[in-house]
Amino acid sequence: MTDSSADLTDELIEQYGIHIVSLCFRIGEEEFPCYVQGQKTDYKQFYDRMRKGDMVETSLIDMANCRDIFESILKRDKDVLHIGFSSALSGSYNAASMVAESLRDAYPERRICTVDSLAASMGEGLLVYDAAEQRRAGKTIDEVCDWLIQNRLRVCHWFTVDDLFHLK
Repeated sequence: MTDSSADLTDELIEQYGIHIVSLCFRIGEEEFPCYVQGQKTDYKQFYDRMRKGDMVETSLIDMANCRDIFESILKRDKDVLHIGFSSALSGSYNAASMVAESLRDAYPERRICTVDSLAASMGEGLLVYDAAEQRRAGKTIDEVCDWLIQNRLRVCHWFTVDDLFHLK
């Protein structure tokens, strides 16, 4: 399980059965989900409006939706591994961790592991992919959580910006 900032393809999500919690962005009074299963998000509008100087804001994950996804997994007697968007960039990981903590007593026989990826975009996506591969190969959830914590700082991010307006 991860959030939409991991930028995973629909094919990868389907292939590994990855659950996605969507983040949203807001332009003016309009709110747009970053991920809707089976639909392509039109980021062209997002970037076009940013270039025009519109103020674009992002929001945390919807905690109720996050809880629903956690519970849909737990109710099937499965453990949950959540790999979240960097806590240095968003409060979404902390929100998901609070949801996980609130469910631990209700599902004492299940393992719930939340990992701060310390990453974004395909850096986060790469960690999610590696975790899915390890689970498929038979590693336990604890082994995968430990691996993620040991390796999350080995992901290097590079990005460029057209101008500094939105970095103020």
